[in-house]
Order: sequence, then C-alpha cells, then structure tokens
Amino acid sequence: MLKISKKEKDIFLKKHQQLININKQLKTEFVGLDDIIDEVIELIEPWYLFPNAQFRPTVINLFGMTGTGKTSLVNRIFELLEMPSLLRFDTGEWVEQTDYQLSSTISSQIKNIEKDNIRPIFVFDEFQLGRTYDEAMNEIDRPNLRVVWDLLDSGKFSIIEEQWETTHILTLYNKLILLINEKGLKSKKGSITHGIRAWNNIFDNGIDEDDHELPEDKLKKENIKNPIIPDSDIYYLRLLSKKFNSKLEIINHIKNLDTELDIIHFIESILLECSKPTVYDFSNSIIFIIGNLDQVYELSYNMDADINPDDMYNHTKKITISNIKDALTKLYRPEQISRLGNNFVIYRSFNTLIYNELINLELNKIIIKLKDKFDINLIFKKNVKDLIFREGVFASQGVRPVFSTITSLIETKIGKIIIDILKEDIDAKNIIWNYQDDKFILNIDDKKIFEYEINLKVDNLRKSKNDDTQALIGIHEAGHVITSVYEMNLCPKIAVSKTLRNGGFTYTEIPELDSKKLLLQHIKVLLGGYVAERLIFADENLTSGSNDDLRKVTEIALRMVKQYGMNNSPLQFSSMDFRISNKSLDDHGLDNIAKEIVNNCLKETEKILKENIDLLLKIGNYLTSHSRIETKKIKSMVKKYGKSPVPKYKTKDNFYDYKKIIKDKIKISKK
Repeated sequence: MLKISKKEKDIFLKKHQQLININKQLKTEFVGLDDIIDEVIELIEPWYLFPNAQFRPTVINLFGMTGTGKTSLVNRIFELLEMPSLLRFDTGEWVEQTDYQLSSTISSQIKNIEKDNIRPIFVFDEFQLGRTYDEAMNEIDRPNLRVVWDLLDSGKFSIIEEQWETTHILTLYNKLILLINEKGLKSKKGSITHGIRAWNNIFDNGIDEDDHELPEDKLKKENIKNPIIPDSDIYYLRLLSKKFNSKLEIINHIKNLDTELDIIHFIESILLECSKPTVYDFSNSIIFIIGNLDQVYELSYNMDADINPDDMYNHTKKITISNIKDALTKLYRPEQISRLGNNFVIYRSFNTLIYNELINLELNKIIIKLKDKFDINLIFKKNVKDLIFREGVFASQGVRPVFSTITSLIETKIGKIIIDILKEDIDAKNIIWNYQDDKFILNIDDKKIFEYEINLKVDNLRKSKNDDTQALIGIHEAGHVITSVYEMNLCPKIAVSKTLRNGGFTYTEIPELDSKKLLLQHIKVLLGGYVAERLIFADENLTSGSNDDLRKVTEIALRMVKQYGMNNSPLQFSSMDFRISNKSLDDHGLDNIAKEIVNNCLKETEKILKENIDLLLKIGNYLTSHSRIETKKIKSMVKKYGKSPVPKYKTKDNFYDYKKIIKDKIKISKK
C-alpha cells in the first residue's frame, strides 16, 4: 500500500485530471499537433505531479521547422496551468550579452520568481544560435553559456550579480585612493580632517571649509562634519551591503572608523561582498530547449515557396532523434549535447490536410466574431479557402504566412464590408463569400452583390506566362524528367517551369541509401537540364540556370572518389569541403578520375535525350504553356512519345534488390 495521505492523493489526482483537460483544450487550439501535445504533456507530468522527487531538472527538447508552434505551445501549456513562472531566454541574444547584462537579466527574473515562491520554468529559445562550433568546426568560446550547461546538468549554477550601484562605489573608492595617495587626504570618525579642498575639487560637492586641520573637539560636536563619503554613496553602500538594515546603521558604523584607511577597508569589504557569486539551486525545475535545425529539415532539392506540403511532410516524418543529434554535433561539443538528455520532441511539417484544417479554424473564428458582433451569418465558399491555401501556404515556413494571408485578404475586408452594408441600409443576415477572377464576390441575402478587387502577392506569380523564359525552363526541366525516367526508372512527382522566383525545379523521390550506381544515375539526371538546353538551343544559348546542378554534379563525383571509396581504393582523400583532412590522404590525381566520371555520364545523358528528342520537345512545350506537370501526365507522355519499351517504373522503396540478391546467392551456394 502506498504511504500517501488522502489529502496528497486528492492533490495528485486533481493535477492529473488537470493535465488531461489541458491536453484536450490544446488540441482544439493547435491544429496538427495532437501527437506532439500528447508527448509534451506526458513528459511534463512527472515534474508537475512530483517536483520534489527529482534530483536534477527535467529537460525537454523541442526541435522543428520555423512556424510549427514550438514556443507558442509551451507558453500556452503553462498559461493553462496558471503557472506564471516561465522564464524565456533567446539564446542568440544571450550569447551576445555582457557578463553584467547577463547576470542582471537572470537575477532580476529569478528574484521575481523567488519572491512569489514558485518554481521556475526555463525556456531557451533559438537554441541553434548558441553554437560552440563554427562552420569549419572550429570551437567558439561561449562563456555566457556556462550557466546554461550547469543548469542542464544539475540545476545548479552561480553568477556574480553585478549591480549598477557597484559602479558608483567603485568610482568612490578610486577617488578616495587618489586623494589619500596624492593629496594627503585624512579623516577621523568619518569626517575629513585634512584635504577638504582637494576632496571638494574631486567630488564637486560644494564644501566651503578651508583646507586645514580640524580640531577634534569640533568633530565631537557635529554629526559627521565634512563627511568623507557623500550622502548619495552611503545610500548605494546600503543597497549593496547585506549586513546593514538601514542607512543610519551605516552612518553609525562609519562614525566608529578611526582613519581614512579604515574607510577604504570598509568600502573594500562591501565590494568584496558584491563580487561573491550567488548560487542558485533549481534541481526541481523544468527546462525547455527549443530550436530549428535547417540541416535536418532541409530537403535535397530547393523548391522554396512552391514545395508541396505533403512532400515536405513525408520528408520530415522520417526524422529521428539520431538525425537531430547528428545535426547538433555540427553545432555543439559531445559533452554539451549529452546534457540535453533523450527527451526529444520532433516536430513534423504540416501536410495539406493540416493546412486546410488550420484555414478552416481561422475562418471559423472570423465567422463567430461576425455573428457575435453583428448577428450576421458568414459562409466562405471553397474557392476562397483554396485561394488562401495557394496564397498563404509556404510549406517550409509553417503557419505564420497563413495567418498573415488571412489577415491581409479577409480580416482587412471585414470593416469595409460592414461600412458598405450600412451605406446601402441593408438588414444583412447572411453573407456568402466567393472568389473569382482576382475578385471577392459577396452575396448579401441573395439581394445584393458586392465586389472587391484583391491584390494577390503569390498566386499570380505562379501562373504560366508562356514566354521565352518559361520555354527555356520548360526544356531544362524536361531534360531532368526524361533522364530520371529512362536512367533511374523513377518518374518525377512534379516538374515546374514557373515558380515565385521565376525559376523551375523537378522533384523525384530517390532512395536515401547512396550506392555507386545510384550516384552515377543521379549525376546523369542532374546533367539532364544542361544537356537539354544544348541539344535544343545550342551552346551559344546556354544559360546560367545549370549552375546549381553542376555544383552538385562536381560534389557527387568528388565524394565518390575521395570519400566513399568508389575508386577501387578503400581510403579517404582530402578535398576542399572535407573537414577531417588531418585524417585523410592527398591525391589530386583523383580530380581527373572525377572528371572522367562526369564526362562519361555526360555522354550517356546525351544519348538518352537524343533518343527521346520528340518526348523532350513535347514535355518542354507543355511546360511552356503550363506551369507544372505531374506524375500521371508525365507517364502518359512517355508512353505516347518516348522511346520503346516504356520503362518499368520503380519507387524509392523498391529501388534496390539487395534482399533478392542475397536470396539468390544463398540458392547458388546450396548447389
């Protein structure tokens, strides 16, 4: 039987139920984060229920793409728990602060928490910005982060709390030392007995006494006549010292100091007291580490705003704790990463379904608001929601562009609509909101139509222009499509000839495991755009559009022969981008081997495209008048215009036959 009182039992059960209720509430507010919410609440629960049972802080790491709700989720959880003790620090700003700024920031916030006697909740946001390795893997000294590492390790850290009053007392100290050593300043019982004029010149306090010895009997009659320490500095001494409860106590103490040297020793003791570090113990706290790791979430192709949310989602859902820790090794030392523990909550990007749910959720808020305020029933047609999706969804940027799009397209129109209804003196009850031909068309109770021109910032940029630039890009992307189909037997999911940046891209899902055969095939596919331009437009019309493709081609070829042992020599050789050159060999003759690999791939790519010249022209022409082509249409055109036989398509998941090879070898060995 558990040794627990009924009162404690009731408290535990109440807290447990509170977390269940908060879990449900959060899922109504955050779209697409159900699994994340479950995981975070589960990790929080032991700390929330039994805070005194832990010997070191609970550390929870949230990593994901920007705009996926990491920081806002943490803020909302503790808002619902009614725990106002959340201390948020921006790691990027933290490392840039001076010791004084940092200690002031920490101590001021912690003192507020301690005053209310509540447990602190630490949040270190933008954690990737505190990196202790630079791009070349050279160590960066980040002394300001030592507090963070101590906090993560044991929950205990110490800081020297430099107060602004210290500056004043240091100035006082230096002035008095100067006067004593160079002007012969003397004092008795806190009063100046010699050197008043020099003191007055330094402190500019308007003392009118002549510069002469003051008799002791006069000193006894006055309450620190001609004080050696100005009144304002006595106030600062009181603020800095923990030994005196009032200004009067300090004055009485000064009156008992015989000489000016005793005064100096007294000031030194207070400065020494201030310089001692304050030790904090937050072993029962909870710490959130929040960060973005582009090197983990960056896809192997660059599609910017035109990336398909479902493709991005499928990519990010494969990310594991190992991927996160591997990426962190490029930013932090191993012993630092170990202090983060293993409580990693990995955010996925949002797919099409989640974005649509988010749009519906935000539009419903507007519907409810309009109903409550004006008693008007508002209905958004699907074409409006589709427009918001096209205009606002940037898969790599999360929810923020969607919010801003709804604000600019919808919310800014509400006030104008209400004014127009009032001007027309319509007793509006129902509004149906449509979109057509760059206009919002509002049907008011089936009686009145309002039209509003809208300025689209994104969707119009994606529309086909059917111009020379798009024709060039269309042929370039067609080259990638055809080499992917005939060399790899992988049909691209999409090829685009008109993007927001007026460029193009082709996206093919390729296997994650790099074999020698796959890398050679990848080189040919990358060369497809370059070769297509040469075949159709001739050398003199080549453009710089192949720049990124050729960079990747060069990188792959060099890595094959210098790092992957694919040159019949199982060694690693140094290259410009190889960061462990102290453990690798130099053999610049391998550059020629890499060059030979690329030239051979170039010849084979030319052969593929020449054999499919009709298909190249057809797909290129299609991409001139259409901004994109997808899998179904590609396969249809390959079947109709491509070289026979039609490729036997593979997918990235059934690309290799390693299992079959093993089984075949086993059968042979048994014979």
